[in-house]
Amino acid sequence: MFRVNVVHSLRKFCSFSKVNNGKCVLEFKDIPVAKGLPVIGTTLDIVGAGSAPKFHEYINERHKKLGSMFRERIGSLECLFISDPEVIREIFLHEGKYPRHPIPDAWKLYERKHRNKRGLLFMDGEDWLYHRKIMNTLLLNRDFSPFVDPIKNSVGRLMAKWEASEPIKPLENIESDLYRWSLETIINLTVGSAYTEIQPEIEESLEKLSRVLHRVFKTSAKLFLLPPQICEFLGTNGGTRALKMMLILLSKHPDVQENIRKEVVGRDSANADEIPILRATIRETLRLFPVAPFVGRVIGGKDTILGNYRIDQEVMGIVSLYTSSRDPRNFYNPNQFHPKRWMRSEGASEHKPQASLPFALGARSCIGQKIAMKQMCELLRQLLQHFHLKNYTGPVNPVLQLITVPDKKIEIGLRKIHL
Repeated sequence: MFRVNVVHSLRKFCSFSKVNNGKCVLEFKDIPVAKGLPVIGTTLDIVGAGSAPKFHEYINERHKKLGSMFRERIGSLECLFISDPEVIREIFLHEGKYPRHPIPDAWKLYERKHRNKRGLLFMDGEDWLYHRKIMNTLLLNRDFSPFVDPIKNSVGRLMAKWEASEPIKPLENIESDLYRWSLETIINLTVGSAYTEIQPEIEESLEKLSRVLHRVFKTSAKLFLLPPQICEFLGTNGGTRALKMMLILLSKHPDVQENIRKEVVGRDSANADEIPILRATIRETLRLFPVAPFVGRVIGGKDTILGNYRIDQEVMGIVSLYTSSRDPRNFYNPNQFHPKRWMRSEGASEHKPQASLPFALGARSCIGQKIAMKQMCELLRQLLQHFHLKNYTGPVNPVLQLITVPDKKIEIGLRKIHL
């Protein structure tokens, strides 16, 4: 109690001080800390709160009690959790030439055992920077117009499949359909017009790959307790998870469906990701259900200051996107699904956009973000041009399987629109 009062007094004193460009800087030890046990830290608390699937809720409650920045030792790992949007921005914009982030121990063990390399996700230092620059040219800094037709065609095939389903019953295997569609799109973008020729040959392999990827996420989540140990993925499968949540949200809000439908009718010639309401709907879905509710960076060292604290040692910094994107100080009515909050004409100044960064920011942001956004916007456009969505799922809560997923099977019905 004495130490808490001292820190409180220091903070009060700092409000009248001018230190470090007007900010009074406290030390790392002054950051609020969650109490734990020797060796295991707060592991038992996490297990008692629902373990890995409920970790985002556990950390959200910690933020409510300890503030926008707090320390917690989970097992042997010292973590610094951050939900303040200004500090989050500082982390991403000043992460240095070679940003470092954590990787699940199970994945590293598999890599060593099988001597497999996994590209950018596993790289650090100069090796990462060299390959990242190459991938930036291919996936970020380029003309994407050749990708438009392959994406439209792959979405069209998915719409045709769903149109053939019974109109009254919920869709069967919607999750499998989305996985498969996402993988098919990437292959289509890779091989171009040759896709139609090879499609019959890869049908079985494509189906198997979609099942394997699904199992990777579910199994990895069981092998370690701390979901933030995995950060940004390369966009594809994260986009699949985001689409599932978007379908649920839209099926529960027929008024939002109709508003979007009015905006996209007759705009087939436009690139879907250039239609503001479609981008806004994706952003709002990712605000409420960020694919990666935590993003990790190795931060700290000499002369590092975050917020009002000096981080003079290397520590695992965990950006709490789930908390920041649902904080009423950052978003008005934060639990409401309101896509137009992201449109300039609808008072976007009422929120803090840097509090919701689904693709992260800076040098190590998601390499697949542009393709993912194009995929999701095109699917949303064609979906609402063809169908009305009806919800059969009931109340849904997010749980973590490395990334955010719904806690129950999705049941969405589609009713064909006859124009």
